Amino acid sequence: MLSNNEKQNLGVLKELAELLDIPGVVERLRSASSREEVIKIIEECSQSKS
Repeated sequence: MLSNNEKQNLGVLKELAELLDIPGVVERLRSASSREEVIKIIEECSQSKS
């Protein structure tokens, strides 16, 4: 179970992805259920950008 702080962080990360409007990422982040999943998605995005 996620702590309130972790839930808040997930929300912020999801909002960021929406603001950046990265194709496909918003949907993946919305369906992500764990912190590890979100981190993995973000790492994949940052690797594909560079």
